[in-house]
Amino acid sequence: MSQKPTELVLPQLYDKQAEIASCPARFRVVATGRQVGKSIFDAEVLVVEMLNYGHACWLIAPDYKRTSYVLNYLITFLHDVPTVRYYKKEMRFICDNGGYIQLSSADDPTSLK
Repeated sequence: MSQKPTELVLPQLYDKQAEIASCPARFRVVATGRQVGKSIFDAEVLVVEMLNYGHACWLIAPDYKRTSYVLNYLITFLHDVPTVRYYKKEMRFICDNGGYIQLSSADDPTSLK
């Protein structure tokens, strides 16, 4: 008997977030202020790319503190998804479809090699 897929419900994007998300560019650079929803937006985009398309996704933040903001959202969004495994030490989520999310900080640029 096949298992019913888990329905993942993500928060609704704000208008500007939706505008950025709909941009077809491979890289998107956005200049914003504080508390405009960057972390939750990043988490949502990473989840969609990994689950729907099986993409390899990286998020590189300036330091661990900023990485942890997105990490907390990812843990919340993905904790009940049976096809996703979380590896705490590596800060990596791996999906059965081959996609993954890797979180890293740029505190030590040599660690990004």
